[in-house]
Amino acid sequence: MIKQPLRLSTKVGAERIANQTRVPLFYIDDTEYTIPNEVDMVIALRYAEVTTVEGQEAALVGLFKEVVGEEAWAALLAYKGMAKDELIQLLESVNEHVMGALQEAQGK
Repeated sequence: MIKQPLRLSTKVGAERIANQTRVPLFYIDDTEYTIPNEVDMVIALRYAEVTTVEGQEAALVGLFKEVVGEEAWAALLAYKGMAKDELIQLLESVNEHVMGALQEAQGK
């Protein structure tokens, strides 16, 4: 039973995004690349949707790209010599950050 319809405001959502703090995810040389400290839950919803349609690997790449942003994504693609353990650390960090936020939102 729905207690009361949820009213969402695009203005409030935009303010949340504009005012969010960011935390470092990785550095290339001295350039810092960050992700939002609090993840937009719509990103987690998209991740869940893509996982069911295209599989977890495709969803994880899309999630990573969306969370880090175009500049960081381009920097990673231009970086040469990344080790397997470095890639795994990056992917796991983003996955845990987003999924942890989703689980927290679900009260788990």
